[in-house]
Amino acid sequence: MTRPIAYDMVRLLLGPFSSTPRGIDRIDFGFAASLFHDWPDDFVGIAPMAWGMRWFGRKKLIHGLERLDYFWRETMDRDNDAAYQRLKRFLADPAHPLAYKKPSSRMLAKVRGTVRFLDLITRGPWSFGGTTLGLPVNSIYLNVGHYGLSVPRFLSWLEKRPDIVSVFMVHDVIPLETPELVAPSTYTAHHAVMEAVIRYANALIVPSEATKVATLEELRRRGAREIPIYPVTLPINDAFITPMAPDPDLAARPYFVICGAVEPRKNHMLLLQLWRELVRKRGKDAPVLVIAGPPGFSSEPIMYYLRKCEALKDHVHLASGLSTPALRSVMAGARALLMPSFAEGFGLPPVEALTTGTPAILSDIAAHREAAGEYGIFLDPTDGPAWLRQIEAMIDDNPVYVALREKISGFKPKTWPQYMKEIEEILLSIQ
Repeated sequence: MTRPIAYDMVRLLLGPFSSTPRGIDRIDFGFAASLFHDWPDDFVGIAPMAWGMRWFGRKKLIHGLERLDYFWRETMDRDNDAAYQRLKRFLADPAHPLAYKKPSSRMLAKVRGTVRFLDLITRGPWSFGGTTLGLPVNSIYLNVGHYGLSVPRFLSWLEKRPDIVSVFMVHDVIPLETPELVAPSTYTAHHAVMEAVIRYANALIVPSEATKVATLEELRRRGAREIPIYPVTLPINDAFITPMAPDPDLAARPYFVICGAVEPRKNHMLLLQLWRELVRKRGKDAPVLVIAGPPGFSSEPIMYYLRKCEALKDHVHLASGLSTPALRSVMAGARALLMPSFAEGFGLPPVEALTTGTPAILSDIAAHREAAGEYGIFLDPTDGPAWLRQIEAMIDDNPVYVALREKISGFKPKTWPQYMKEIEEILLSIQ
């Protein structure tokens, strides 16, 4: 027997404040879009408004999802992507004046985000929504985006609806395991998330077996009740699976790519120090490092290093704001993906890179081994010499590198239909 779904829209509602989605945003969007079209029972969205928590029907949701997809440029042609064009200019000539963009001020970014947000909530058939007391009986309250779980008043309505079953996705417990790698506000918010899980969750979905183990440990440490936890590895965007012609302009110079926001957890500084050594050894023939991600928490030391280190000026490029089709093309043209992260809940970039046929050099952590399996190359994230040797071995098309790419051709990612079939089986099993 199916239940209606009341889907938490908080993260998607805040989506317009980001020019491009992060991995968790893509998963949240994919859930909503798939269930919107395929769930056999009622499907409604729930979100906080100035007049309280409200729910909205399918007609309102489809307009919001379509508009958010437009803001995020998920279907944009790569040749219309300004960040992509800047990267190509940099590879051809790092001194080209159009290879760089002066960062927008935070105030301007907030103004743009606010304009898009207002567009999102007012476009389409506007309504004040229904009260949570009027949600379909015996619904599943599904929260994938995490944001609302850290705000108690967004969840207190559940106490008045004992007929509703709550299913949450816990993406990771990294802020509680390694608080030194995250912002203090993130650490505090994650504490609130775990308290919400303990108080309200009837079941949890996690992106990996590694995250299940870490979540169980955290719940036991808090003396929590038994909560069923379902590990389901994540799918990737269709753009990484759809065939795409190689871009010859990306072949101007060999390059490697690291994907994700610039923050301590991702260990960018290791790569910058290695690149300084590569430039010392190889001069102008050193490869390029493409950082595909925006500055994030505590990125100031890394950004300062980039600005001040003369040796890196022509060999490291920050490519913030790449659309998904552009990112797919950049990954496909790279010598390898580099992910020396200290911690991950799953790690979509290794799966995305391997899907395009690009080798993945990864930190030796449980989540990366689960994501890449036998196709990844795993190194200690603190062993700089090992990373340097592996990078240098991949600059040229030597027999070992060619054989590795041949092996990678057998990698098969999980698709969204496969993923949602697993999710729907879980949701249908919940009593």
